[in-house]
Amino acid sequence: MALSIVMPRGILTFEDDQLQQKTFAEFPSQSHQVAQPVVVSPSKTTHHKRQKSAPKLKRTTALKIADLVSGRVYTHDEIIHTFVVASSGGMRRSHANNALVLLSRHHADPEQNPYEDRWEADGLFHYTGEGQVGDQSLDYRQNKTLNESDRNGISVYLFESSRDNAYVYRGEVVLAKAPYPEQAPDRDGKLWRVYKFPLRVKSAE
Repeated sequence: MALSIVMPRGILTFEDDQLQQKTFAEFPSQSHQVAQPVVVSPSKTTHHKRQKSAPKLKRTTALKIADLVSGRVYTHDEIIHTFVVASSGGMRRSHANNALVLLSRHHADPEQNPYEDRWEADGLFHYTGEGQVGDQSLDYRQNKTLNESDRNGISVYLFESSRDNAYVYRGEVVLAKAPYPEQAPDRDGKLWRVYKFPLRVKSAE
């Protein structure tokens, strides 16, 4: 590359200022083209690079119902997104998956769960129906869905929880016996009729 080109444009420079001036003087016709070098501090360069670098996002793979493992703990959000169900209620119907999700909340506070769900000596889980005030009915909402689950083609899944945002997956369950009435206090502390649904884990049939 010719010095007559690189020197006036600031492409090539000397550390010795006197030598630099002497060399520039040999190219008077192009002295107006001399470019002043731009000095960028390392700190600004580093900062600029940090701004351009996009933060790495943690990607998670959505769970599928078939991927759920019995005995494993899942969060509330994982249940909602896996089954495509509402964010509240103990019995949640999923039309997208033709399923019914049962959440059993074991809690001493009646406002959190006024009814007692329990495992019995027969190896069945006796799940309390829907309705926290007054007599429950087998024709009411998801009580009807669960009561007819042996013939309506809906799959039923059970989760148990004894602490916030931690639900143990028990697996797919089936109605093992006909639901039966029982007297129990409702949310207001009054005794009413509730229905218990005896459920068996499907794999244990």
